Amino acid sequence: MKRIYMIGIVIVLILLAGAYLFSPISPLNKVNFNGETVKLSSGYTVQNSSGNSLTISNGTNELILTSTNLKSDLEAAVSGYEEKVADNYNVTRSKFEMKNNQDVIKTVAVSNNGTLSITKYWFVKDGKICEIQTSNAQNSTDDVVRDLINSMK
Repeated sequence: MKRIYMIGIVIVLILLAGAYLFSPISPLNKVNFNGETVKLSSGYTVQNSSGNSLTISNGTNELILTSTNLKSDLEAAVSGYEEKVADNYNVTRSKFEMKNNQDVIKTVAVSNNGTLSITKYWFVKDGKICEIQTSNAQNSTDDVVRDLINSMK
């Protein structure tokens, strides 16, 4: 086989491998969290992963996923959080809409002096209460959280 054909085959193989790695089915876009495979949204990378916690970021927005050992109901967990931070934060709660009708509660805690805002998304996965938290929510944060929750299988 001529050398030019071999070089051509190598270049084609490199291009195919690159296309696979940057495609939506790439293993680089997925991470294991608490026994679940989570598909990361475009532009997000893993910053830290340990035990039942995962931190991802796109450079401007950082999301922290945690799984608790709480097996109580979602309402009780959110109410407990609201009571815990009530002295320092004003917490608003809303139902977060999901296409599959999964119960997700969104809380926004704004510090009494207005300098800090913490947004949390609460949901139940495999009988455990999970949270996704950010202190610098962007306009696209809701969409990213929807994608993360929907990707957990």
